[in-house]
Amino acid sequence: LVYGFSSREIIPLTPENEKPNMVDQLESTEIFEQDDQQKSASREQMKEYNDLARKYNGVPMEKRIYKLKEIERMKYIYGLMSDKQRKSAEPFPNIPPKPKTASSSKNTEARSKLAAKAEHAQAKEMKLKAESKARLAAEAEYTKSREMKLAAEATARLAEKEQYQKAKLAQAEAKIQYKNQKDAEKAEYQARKLEQQQAKKDMAEAQMSSAKAAKLEQEKMKEEKMKMYKEQKARAAELNKQEKELKLKKIKELKKTEAKKAKKEKSKSSKNDN
Repeated sequence: LVYGFSSREIIPLTPENEKPNMVDQLESTEIFEQDDQQKSASREQMKEYNDLARKYNGVPMEKRIYKLKEIERMKYIYGLMSDKQRKSAEPFPNIPPKPKTASSSKNTEARSKLAAKAEHAQAKEMKLKAESKARLAAEAEYTKSREMKLAAEATARLAEKEQYQKAKLAQAEAKIQYKNQKDAEKAEYQARKLEQQQAKKDMAEAQMSSAKAAKLEQEKMKEEKMKMYKEQKARAAELNKQEKELKLKKIKELKKTEAKKAKKEKSKSSKNDN
């Protein structure tokens, strides 16, 4: 590597980019970043360059020495560098010192203008990068705040849903409890009703049995009364019969007595007559 970048990544000079932004070329990581495949291809190229050097010069090329065409490009790039960049960079090994000519002041002025343009471009790029970074940070902050807001809303919705589910469950439990209470009251009412009906039935049966018993008692008393009446009637008839018999006996006795008395009187009168 020379001056911090690889020769394989140097942009060739074309009509489209004759004056490239050197700050971009020197600072952009996309230009200087290498992968394993490119490094492998570079090693193959270096082997080919060494073979050519042995063929023509008899001496192998050292590693990281560039082809002439690439060295010319590096000369051009080195000429576009500012004094500050040249001081910070190591001297290019294959570039001879520039001869001082009459046009060196003009070249210096052109280089300073190019350096100013490069610095302006660099400042502009840094500004754009800062704005992009700030915009990305703002977007990230907005995204984060929005995500937090959405998470809070989701949490609130979840809490509200849980509260609704709890209220619904409590309502269902209250409904079940109310239904159980109503069923218990209904069952108690039915039990009371059945008890009352059974009591009425028992009372009716008791009244019926008592009425039946009273009726039976009345019939029994009636029978006893009839029996007593018949007995009294029979006794009265017997008494009447005995009384009649006594009367008849008395009448007969009276008739006998009167007949005797009359017979006596008749005999007495006949005696008197005599």
